Amino acid sequence: MRGAVLHAPGDVRFEERAHPTIINTTDAVIRTAATCVMLGPVGLPRYQPG
Repeated sequence: MRGAVLHAPGDVRFEERAHPTIINTTDAVIRTAATCVMLGPVGLPRYQPG
């Protein structure tokens, strides 16, 4: 399955990822049909790993 991965500010890549699995009874797998990113006066927050 392909997924969008955020590596750094402005660095978003589509990569092959493993299919998600449910391990614990509290886990959930959610399928997203569509998403949207709005770039307005606020802009995107800076991504800081860690």
